[in-house]
Amino acid sequence: MIFNTFSVKKLPMYDDKIKHASHIMGCKESIVLIFAFITGGILRLLSASDNLWFDEIWSVNFARSMQSFWDVFKIHHDNNHILNTLYLYFFGFGAVWSKYRLLSIITGALAVPIIGYIGFRRSFLSGLVVSVLAAFSYPLIVYSSEARGYAPAMLFALTAYAAFQYYNKERSPLILFSFWISSIAGILSHLTFFYIFAGFFISSIFRVKESLNKIINPLKELAAWHLIPSCFMVFLYLFFVKGIVIGGGESIGAGLERLSDFLSPVVGLMPGSIISIIPAFLLFIAVSAWILIAERKLSPDWIFYAVILVTVPLLAFIVPVDFFGSRYIALLLPFLYLILALILTKITSFPRFGIIICIILISLFAFGNVRRINDQLSTGRGNYLDAVKYIMYNSHSSRVSIITDHEFRNLTVIDFYKQFIPMSKEIDYISYNDILYKKKEAPEWLVMHHRFEPGFTPPISRSIEDKKYKLVKISPSANILSGWNWYIYKKQW
Repeated sequence: MIFNTFSVKKLPMYDDKIKHASHIMGCKESIVLIFAFITGGILRLLSASDNLWFDEIWSVNFARSMQSFWDVFKIHHDNNHILNTLYLYFFGFGAVWSKYRLLSIITGALAVPIIGYIGFRRSFLSGLVVSVLAAFSYPLIVYSSEARGYAPAMLFALTAYAAFQYYNKERSPLILFSFWISSIAGILSHLTFFYIFAGFFISSIFRVKESLNKIINPLKELAAWHLIPSCFMVFLYLFFVKGIVIGGGESIGAGLERLSDFLSPVVGLMPGSIISIIPAFLLFIAVSAWILIAERKLSPDWIFYAVILVTVPLLAFIVPVDFFGSRYIALLLPFLYLILALILTKITSFPRFGIIICIILISLFAFGNVRRINDQLSTGRGNYLDAVKYIMYNSHSSRVSIITDHEFRNLTVIDFYKQFIPMSKEIDYISYNDILYKKKEAPEWLVMHHRFEPGFTPPISRSIEDKKYKLVKISPSANILSGWNWYIYKKQW
């Protein structure tokens, strides 16, 4: 039986911490985890109260196109996050936006105490710091409050990691089963879970080599952990991933620009500027150095961290792909916070000013993240429903005519929200080609979209052929990871 392949050889010191993990969870640790869960959960729930944005609506439309449960595997598209699509298939309806996001809210909130629990396995201070970082993380709050598959994938990545820490240690069939289920659920939540699984697999190869004895066949040891999840991933590739369509994203240049896009939100800064690129670069260097130097001496998990926090980001930042978004490697964030907590904990041991430096760094993190969280709670990803209402109620005729700078993105959003407006008006979408080549009359409304960018000022008027349009309404977004500003222009008669 596969369960009988477990080895009993122990690794030094760090194994004892894992073995006695259940004994270190005292009253103080429990209070911290409960506080982090409640606080993080409230922030995620509040963040989920604003309008759905384009990517979420796209997922809802996929779910509504399904005729049965199994149809989810027929939607060969990278925006089909399978578990989330299934959730939307059963529960994605109505005008209560948080209902669409409930799967992400729950899994995102549960991820916070699990991150803290993993931190407490190292030390009380590490657990305390990472619990605070996770609860008040702006990126984690965003990904945990929208109807996508990132939050469930993060939760399953963490539960798989918690089980994986027992590799070559005292363990049980339940631990192995937890790893299998978490890995399968993780890849069903989001395909980028493969990065995490690759980290597990490569780390296993090194661990088997280091803990090899005369009784256990190393291939059986690898198979015990990875055969079943690997077989499932091959199945998923053949019946879902193969031939998948990539929906696209932002065109962001390689190198430091992508690094900034990923890491700047972690410290609450806007991506792209020199002010954000320098902290992002220093953060990446600090994390990489800790993994390759300090973590290598402290923990057998250093290979896992080296794969997912050094190798995977470097490839993402350097490989010349057409599109890049921080969400493509969002699943790395919980593990990034675990390493950051270890670095900050180490800083407190510096003589004289260590604790002060640590407090300053955490304060800067809190300031940047709380500012971004406040923007999200007060403004959100975009008030699209009110914008569509404004257009519908202020149109001159019974047929509303609209032109836009991105037909698929903006018209998908308009089509979704018009179902919640109790009016009989029809909407006609006019393209630029209709005006240029078919000589159709310029429509009454022009809808423009733009990614959130502090200080950006839209022009107060625009022209289409000989027709003038005046800016009459701004539907703002203050989210640097999701959503867009909408600028509504009306034709001047």
